[in-house]
Amino acid sequence: MDARQLRYFLSVVDHGGMTRAGEALYVAQPSLSQAIRALERELDVELFHRLGRGLELSPAGRALVGPARQVLSGVLETSDAVRRVQQLEEGRLDIAVTSDLAVEPLADFIRVFRDLHPGVWINVLRASDSDEATELVKRATCEIALCSLPVRVASGTQALPLGQHMLALAVPPGSPLYGRDCVPLAGLEEIDLVAGPLGDVVRDLLEDACRAAGVDVRVAVEIGMLPVHPRLVANGAGAAILPPAQAREAVELGAHLCRIDPPMVQEFGFVHRKDSLDAASQAFMMIARRCAAQP
Repeated sequence: MDARQLRYFLSVVDHGGMTRAGEALYVAQPSLSQAIRALERELDVELFHRLGRGLELSPAGRALVGPARQVLSGVLETSDAVRRVQQLEEGRLDIAVTSDLAVEPLADFIRVFRDLHPGVWINVLRASDSDEATELVKRATCEIALCSLPVRVASGTQALPLGQHMLALAVPPGSPLYGRDCVPLAGLEEIDLVAGPLGDVVRDLLEDACRAAGVDVRVAVEIGMLPVHPRLVANGAGAAILPPAQAREAVELGAHLCRIDPPMVQEFGFVHRKDSLDAASQAFMMIARRCAAQP
């Protein structure tokens, strides 16, 4: 028994016969009669008494009318709910993000997405690093993750490059580098630094650049909470290499920004499942790519 058979049955009931029901459904009468017969065989009952050229509901047929209407109503509600989710009138989006990208660019992506699809609820999951973000996608905790690249993609996932951030050196008032426009990597040997632990994407970029240039740096304060770094810099704990959002915050608190020579660049993008993504995730990634492409 399926929804089509129940729809045919109720149409015969509502229109008082096969002919009018067939016309209303745009179904040939033989096909309609065959479907009703198949339903009767499946239920092992007679739904209609055949009286000459007319039909009359049997007791079993009368008993089926109410449940059939409830089933079709549920099917319609389910179909409508699926349609609303597919058309992003409602639903949810689960996305993981590392803390260095949570303010910029994620906040802008969410703003644009919400403007277009206000009915979709967004759940942002915090990942400590790119590997954890990838693991959340692999475990299907979320379908997409925004994190630094490159990353070791897990089985069933793939990476999509999106853009890059130019990192800046934030120095506190009183620092010998305060007021400088550009600082070579070797200049970092003169100051104390605030940085995340080894494994943090910005810390690793710093270590790799210094190692390649033969520069030794002093990390005086090691703390994994990136949002705290701007305040530590402004309070004189040390200088820090910061992504754009945190660099702007440091300036607002009184720090000074310097370019680094050679530049330090953080690549970022999405990690997502290889199989088909839901409509919300697809739309979010498309919006993010458009935003990232704008200067």
